[in-house]
Amino acid sequence: MIARILYRNNVHGVVNYVFGKTKIRVLGFQNTYLETDTTKEQFTRILHHLGGRHESQKRYVHISLNLPHGEKLNDSNFYKLAKSYMAKLRKAGRPFVVVRHFDTQHQHVHIISTTVQENGNLIDLSHDFRRSVATQKHLEQQFGLSPSPETKSNKELPLYRLPEIKKDDSNGVKFYIQ
Repeated sequence: MIARILYRNNVHGVVNYVFGKTKIRVLGFQNTYLETDTTKEQFTRILHHLGGRHESQKRYVHISLNLPHGEKLNDSNFYKLAKSYMAKLRKAGRPFVVVRHFDTQHQHVHIISTTVQENGNLIDLSHDFRRSVATQKHLEQQFGLSPSPETKSNKELPLYRLPEIKKDDSNGVKFYIQ
């Protein structure tokens, strides 16, 4: 599983992207006033209201949880995975929505939430990426998923060598330096 965390200062762009696809399924809302009958518009108003209490550039969080090609989870397990992920990141008390997309070959969900508390303070975002990696490893074991790669990629950089300059070369040193 690979998790991607993006922070935003505007909720409308994120909501329009996540809910704007044609092949989606809303898996559930958490910590909203009506968790069963919440609509996209109500959820957007809730997040906009909470985010308006702070002037940070990181008022909203957009997380995508991506499974490797070939691995599958049903909707209820994906929802449990998303709720566990949010709980481990200490964001479970915030209102969030889990939306599943079917537009790529690999299975993935999007989570939209806010980083602003009810009192207007920003929740602690330090070490979120480290906490995310540790959470991924824990949830991979818990849900029987294959482990995520340790690093992005290990490419060897090409070696560029300067051409050898011959003493009798008619082009001269200036030609090779250019």
